[in-house]
Amino acid sequence: MFHKCLIVGAIPKLVKMALNEESVANRKKAAFAISSEVRNYQPGLDALLEELPEDFGAAKTLDASDMEAVDTVIDKLRNP
Repeated sequence: MFHKCLIVGAIPKLVKMALNEESVANRKKAAFAISSEVRNYQPGLDALLEELPEDFGAAKTLDASDMEAVDTVIDKLRNP
């Protein structure tokens, strides 16, 4: 499952949903899907970081195995 979101190009859509969706429940579902794709999977995390807006405040490079760093990004997506 890890790379399916990446293959079908879902990460940009999920980021847009997580940041812009009116429904809080839908934003959290999008953040959960993103979290599943990027944890311990560097290509997925790299794709996420490319899609985040400049003002999001995330580093442009992170290590997918660094759970604290990944949690920081995912938590910010869950609670913008």
